[in-house]
Amino acid sequence: MNIDISIYGHMTIDTIHDKEKIYEFGGIANVWRVFKEIDFDATVSLEPVHYGEAIIYIDRDTSKRYSDAVLNMKEFKPTIAESSINHILYINEIEKIDFLDELTGFNVADTCKGKDLDFSRLENINLLLGSDEDFDDITKVSKNFDGIFVLHNSAGSEIGYKENIFKYEMDSSLHLKNINVLGAGDIFAAYLIKEIYEEKIYQYKNNLDMYKKIIEIIENVHKSTSIYLKEKNIKV
Repeated sequence: MNIDISIYGHMTIDTIHDKEKIYEFGGIANVWRVFKEIDFDATVSLEPVHYGEAIIYIDRDTSKRYSDAVLNMKEFKPTIAESSINHILYINEIEKIDFLDELTGFNVADTCKGKDLDFSRLENINLLLGSDEDFDDITKVSKNFDGIFVLHNSAGSEIGYKENIFKYEMDSSLHLKNINVLGAGDIFAAYLIKEIYEEKIYQYKNNLDMYKKIIEIIENVHKSTSIYLKEKNIKV
């Protein structure tokens, strides 16, 4: 079977303290869940590299979440599939990264709050994602990474490629208040990868052309993420 998108990384069980205490899968399952819930015609494979657990408190008054996690309680050897796109999370916390050298196709990596990122891990990565919890300076990453970097937050994104930096600010109508923002970064990643797949950006050979195209689609990614989060909170 041909695989369009393979997702590698941390599979977690999250204990979530929100309006009530609930348990659900997190990590790579957050991205997988979005793909399954939206209109997305792609074959997706899920390959855990680590099993971990997290405890999370949701503060709806400030639309923030607070968490602590033990991500690497158990290790798995992933089965590598030939895929158009590979998504790896969370690259700064994965203990053994040998499998990254085996990945072909277009490789996207995401980070999480925790260990500082070793930039030598990015040799086979085309696109790096991070939030303002993980990085405070886009130029530092762009200087140490040959690919494209998207630094996102609840209000927009900065997109960097070498000396090029583009800043996108969301319209205030898309800002969400008093919501559960759990998994927002993974939801953003899912919609970005969806656009990359559907627009065939993963087939681009030139990074500058890819950078320009990601700038074109970033508004739609933020809009889709905002709408998904709003609908998710209405259902709760």
